[in-house]
Amino acid sequence: MWETADKIIKGENKLDVIPVLVELRAWQTPTTCVSELIQKVFRQNSLRLTKEEIADLLFDGRFLLLLDGLNELPNDESWLIVADFQEEYPQTPMIFTTRDLGIGGDFGVKKQLSMQPLTEEQMRQFVRAYLPKLGHEMLKQLGGRLRELGETPLILKMLCDVFDEVKQIPNSRGGLFRYFDREFDKLKGQVAVTNKLRQWKAELLQNLAFAMMRGEKITDLQLVISRTQAEDILEKLLKDRVNSPGEKAKDWLLDLLKHYLIQTVDGEQIQFHHQLFQEYYAAEYLLIILPKLSDEELKKNYLNLFKWTEPLALMLALVDKESQAVRVVRLALNVDLMLGSRLAGEVQVKFQEKTINLVSELSVDQRLKIELLGMTRSKFAVASVKKALNNESVDIRFTATNALGRIGTDTAILGLLKALDDENVRVYQNAAEWLGYLNCKDARLKLLNKLETWEIFVKRQGCLTDKDISVWSSLVKALGEISKDDAILKVRDKFLKYLDENFIIFSICYAYGGSQLLKLIDNNVLLPEIFKALQDQNSNRRRQNAANILSNVDSQAAIPKLVEALEIETDSYVREAILNALAKLDKNCVVPYLINDLQDVSFSEKAAKVLIELNIQEAIPHLRQLLKNQDEGISWLAAVILGKLGRKEAIDVLIDWLTYSKPHVREIAAQVLGELGCQSAIAPLCQALHDECYYVRRSAAVALGKLGCQEAVPELLKALRHYQTSGTNSSVTLEAHQVTIQGISEEELHKLGDELAIEQWLYEFNNCSVFIKVAEALGKLGEEVAIGGLIQALENSSYAAAIVLGKLGKKEAVPTLIKYFRNTHPNLRNEVASALEKFDNNEVIHELISALDDADFEIRLCAAKTLSKISSSKALPSLWHMQIEGKDVINTIDTIQKNCKFYNHKIFHSLPLSSEKISENTSTYNNSVM
Repeated sequence: MWETADKIIKGENKLDVIPVLVELRAWQTPTTCVSELIQKVFRQNSLRLTKEEIADLLFDGRFLLLLDGLNELPNDESWLIVADFQEEYPQTPMIFTTRDLGIGGDFGVKKQLSMQPLTEEQMRQFVRAYLPKLGHEMLKQLGGRLRELGETPLILKMLCDVFDEVKQIPNSRGGLFRYFDREFDKLKGQVAVTNKLRQWKAELLQNLAFAMMRGEKITDLQLVISRTQAEDILEKLLKDRVNSPGEKAKDWLLDLLKHYLIQTVDGEQIQFHHQLFQEYYAAEYLLIILPKLSDEELKKNYLNLFKWTEPLALMLALVDKESQAVRVVRLALNVDLMLGSRLAGEVQVKFQEKTINLVSELSVDQRLKIELLGMTRSKFAVASVKKALNNESVDIRFTATNALGRIGTDTAILGLLKALDDENVRVYQNAAEWLGYLNCKDARLKLLNKLETWEIFVKRQGCLTDKDISVWSSLVKALGEISKDDAILKVRDKFLKYLDENFIIFSICYAYGGSQLLKLIDNNVLLPEIFKALQDQNSNRRRQNAANILSNVDSQAAIPKLVEALEIETDSYVREAILNALAKLDKNCVVPYLINDLQDVSFSEKAAKVLIELNIQEAIPHLRQLLKNQDEGISWLAAVILGKLGRKEAIDVLIDWLTYSKPHVREIAAQVLGELGCQSAIAPLCQALHDECYYVRRSAAVALGKLGCQEAVPELLKALRHYQTSGTNSSVTLEAHQVTIQGISEEELHKLGDELAIEQWLYEFNNCSVFIKVAEALGKLGEEVAIGGLIQALENSSYAAAIVLGKLGKKEAVPTLIKYFRNTHPNLRNEVASALEKFDNNEVIHELISALDDADFEIRLCAAKTLSKISSSKALPSLWHMQIEGKDVINTIDTIQKNCKFYNHKIFHSLPLSSEKISENTSTYNNSVM
């Protein structure tokens, strides 16, 4: 890897990219930026790069960046810096990881993967492998608590370590951490440490963790602090308690770093080995100060702040006084119902009957109550939830299956088995999914019977709908978790049966997770049949579907069969499917065929599509050669593909094409030059502003707007006016027919160009994306005249101008955006919504909350997403009012809380606790004021 990076830096390697791991927890405010972190990674690997060299490599897309730990950024400002960085370098592939996607946002990343929790079977396999002699006994003791205590690999390994030592299971996660801390030396082997450190170790780590949890802002925690800060925290703790506290702080910190659960980052920064350890030690500190905290202080400074939720959950498992446990849960329910319900199930089992009763006695809509009981994950909630399975409301029965799945105890599973017999498809489909996740062996026969019933129903119905396929997929996936062999037979039969039906196979393969179903199948079972279909010359559809299936089967055995099929394939659609499948399996293998297809007019368009959509960089050397091809069509296509792949070598060729005879070619050349963002294209694009054809001028103006060139403003303003309707009507002859065009004067009409240009304008007039591109180019320029033109366009209710001005945060756009939010096409509504996201004001919040009651599901969904993006805590009281009355907005509430980093708007914005009150309740821990 180092050699590859060195060669790329020296210009010796033109193809590969440099993978760079950027650990965002190392972010230091206020001076850090992503480029500095990249530079630091290279320095650590003895490679020197200047900021300018890093910027060039980013611009050329020569890095593959793994930005690890978005949730570990210290504050909102750092989050915005990373978001701006991602937007500035779209050509650089980036992978982001985060503990929780709900925090901050998703940067507009479309492809999102979730790390699934270990299934019970995976946990059992881990335990048996890690403890071959004791694994069986450990699993026996765990019983139904395996999922509760072993949900992450780290905790599961700790559990094994502890059981290996004491042959007993701790009663909770908090108990597990406590034992691990107390017996750490024994578990990991005795180490030589400074005198008396062992008796101080827990206290030192607790104070360190607590101080880091408090952070610089009330909503932020610190995962990394400087060594100097850490020494200062420990010295204050030790002052007046030991001799030479400053010296002891330095020595003991050094030993903690060497032997215990903290480590250095870059030599001068300190962090816990895992955030869970930091949260545990902060929990132990909270446990000590809990009796001295007033109700107001506990709610405002701890329960209401998102960062304290995990420490509070760990702490409650250690609270051994029922009155204190019940007090915390009661106060938590006053702060937020979801928080209180979660914490109700975290107290020790002997107290849970009382805390679960607090949830059961809430005066809220029944569906919400069932959902809250599920959040407790407590066995004491099962009886109430199971009763709801008999309710006449489908929504309540559906919610009950979710609640039982979350709880996951043996008695809860019995309820899910009952729900599998429900007459409503939503209810039994959801029950099946949970039973599969819980690996319930008793569900096997019931699932097989359900699938047989499904087959009979579909046969009588005579056709398949999306809903039918969704149900079938859920049932088979659940069956696959329980009995792989049974699921294999079902999937194999279904895929082979519907090879001739294009819509069905597409739906199964893509819309409903067909690629996951394919993984159930042993390739030796399915592949021979698919290979046979791939060679069936009597059916184009059969061959195309076979190729689509192979694109989802990760088998090298498919490559020679696909190559063989490609050699003789003449249908462009089938050929495209084969190329897609080959490209996913082996990009190097597919490149020669794609390059050949580019030179065949029958297949060139499909081949170009595959190269661009799959970003096949391996084809670049061949595309460079095609730039010199004497066939101008081939040369042109190579230039466009290289431009779309972000390669600068296409620039000169594309500039030449700006003067080609066909206006459509000139238009695309200008568009791709704008996407490449190269300053050398400015002069020829400025010349294109005088092109005789309207849409070439418009395309050049948009490109120049992206490049920040002010010369584009007049043409962009003209284009903006062209798309605005007015009272003027004009007539024109198109294809020998007289056409009346509204909203454009005779003079403006003639300026558009010939008949083809006018037809293009008519098409674009109904295509909102082109109008928006024009407005976006004006907004990007940001000049007073450009912004003024956009504001003027608002007078004609210009949705494009409103969208762009909204994205720029201009309040003038709000009335127009609200006007179009409900009364427009769904695609345009998404653009309007993205502009509304910029406004955290009462007018916008009121409209979006009102839209949650709209009869149109798409409007309700868009309003919920927009509220989540805005993440204004001002919306929380109204949203909770709706939720309590039975409207399902709980996911929106949850997202807003995560982004705001607190639960309750009123509590967070209440007056600070008085200094007198704080002084009365300030806790002293071993004479150290915290």
